[in-house]
Amino acid sequence: MDPIIKEIFINASDSTQRIMHLIKEFLNKYDMVDIVSSTQAATYSSKASEMLIKNGFIKYESIITDTSIIEGRRITKFVIRVSKTPEFEKLYQEFFERKKHYKEREKENSKKEREKGKNNVKEEDKNDEHEDENEENDFENEWN
Repeated sequence: MDPIIKEIFINASDSTQRIMHLIKEFLNKYDMVDIVSSTQAATYSSKASEMLIKNGFIKYESIITDTSIIEGRRITKFVIRVSKTPEFEKLYQEFFERKKHYKEREKENSKKEREKGKNNVKEEDKNDEHEDENEENDFENEWN
């Protein structure tokens, strides 16, 4: 049975991080993915693919350019076909475990920051009260 190949259409406005995320998500469900982009988005598609290859998630199957004329306009399409490496599942799980751990740590840090901010506000209020008392004492001392 032939593997199911899904297409991801990339826009020039898509970031490299988003493209990498899409590739990993699609490959988690399918064996092969065609990353289809215009000439403007080809740089982002190739950069995302290279980063995933470097990290061991994917391998190239083919790279194709296709030019067609539609209504008198030349349309160029850049297609990168990628597939999972044998280590994909393991790397995918590790990635999401690290991401989950990072989010939990981030949540803890923001909670600590909020608590620290509340304590600083309380200390500032106390300092303001002492300053008000000192100002009143200074005012009374000036007039006496």
